[in-house]
Amino acid sequence: MKRSVLAILLAVVLTVSLLTVGAAAVDDVSFIDANGTPAERDGVTAVTTGTTEWTDEWYVVNSNVPIADRITVTGNVNLILADGCTLTATKGISVTSGNSLTIYGQSTEGNVGKLIANAQYNSGYAAIGGEAGDSSDEVAAHGNITINGGIITATSSYQAAGIGSGRSGSGTNGIITINGGDVTATGGFEYGAGIGGGYANNIAGGDIKITGGHVEANGAAKAAGIGTGYNDYCTTNGRSITISGGTVIANGGTDAAGIGGGQGCKGKSVRSITINGSANVTANGGERGAGIGSGYGSTSVMATSIDIRDSAVVVAKGGNDDDFGGAGIGTGGASGGIGNININGGTVTATGGTAKDSSMHSGAGIGSGGNSKIVDVEGGPPYYKPATGEITINAGTITATGGTGAAGIGDGDGGKGGDFSTGENGQAVIYAS
Repeated sequence: MKRSVLAILLAVVLTVSLLTVGAAAVDDVSFIDANGTPAERDGVTAVTTGTTEWTDEWYVVNSNVPIADRITVTGNVNLILADGCTLTATKGISVTSGNSLTIYGQSTEGNVGKLIANAQYNSGYAAIGGEAGDSSDEVAAHGNITINGGIITATSSYQAAGIGSGRSGSGTNGIITINGGDVTATGGFEYGAGIGGGYANNIAGGDIKITGGHVEANGAAKAAGIGTGYNDYCTTNGRSITISGGTVIANGGTDAAGIGGGQGCKGKSVRSITINGSANVTANGGERGAGIGSGYGSTSVMATSIDIRDSAVVVAKGGNDDDFGGAGIGTGGASGGIGNININGGTVTATGGTAKDSSMHSGAGIGSGGNSKIVDVEGGPPYYKPATGEITINAGTITATGGTGAAGIGDGDGGKGGDFSTGENGQAVIYAS
């Protein structure tokens, strides 16, 4: 009997000991902060296969860790990806509105730590960000998501963003910030942006800021590489997109812009697109989508302003199509409209998409997509207004080439672009054809 009691006591002690070791904090954990400065942190919790509820703490991935269930972030969570280690989050990571996740790496080259987040088995869930919602709840809205380092691969499920919002929903998004690292984000099977919105969002906020790193964002069908998903109908205070550093490649899905709007996006779903500083940006519209601007379709009427300046290098290509080419910078094919376009510096190459059918309509290099114009009746016979606001280019080196039959700057074939000027004391070097 005594031996039996002793055995039980020993088993309890061992169990408690193992639990204590599993939960033990790790000291002297190195990481690179948002400014690129090496730092250290004590009292960091090591992530294990059972660590699915992340709360107001610091965590480190210091081994190869697969997690089968979806991870939930509550409060302000910081995650360090140790060199040579990989966290595989099979069902992704929920960072809903009001919560935040900040990710750090330990180095910028060599065997850099990795996060692989997949939400492919959770329909409507972002790989990192919001969950599947409906029109009246807020779970689809994402919180603050900041990436300072590491190698991040985020692939969402059906109708959700790779990094950003889930499907549908209301409320207010947080801010997505990328300061460093190597990030690849891919929207869900249909309708989700690579970075940004999910399908049918009516969610305010959600600014996207990229200051460094290497970023590749791929939109699903009808969704932007960086920007909105399909049919975003936020009309008040949607996303602004600012890229001031790093190397960015954004590929829109069919009918969507590389950077900007998906198909059918309205109002202020994207308030502004700013590319400045030392950013190096390549933006490719999907079929009928603009490289930078709006997606395809007469319902794509956005108030987005586009501003390129400083020493930014921008290559924007409108999508080709049988019928309607998108503008390199401006509107998608047969699109309703976009705001002012201002270029105040940098090196910009903008190429309009070509309609493969010679009887149809190609896009301008900078201006309107093929057959893009706003029809206005105002109680009388219909007449056409420009699909873009004013186009002002007063500094930088700009090469703008229209698709077949379209202007380098101004009107897409069959479309109508805004008035073009070089502003006051314009000093731009412009090659337009």
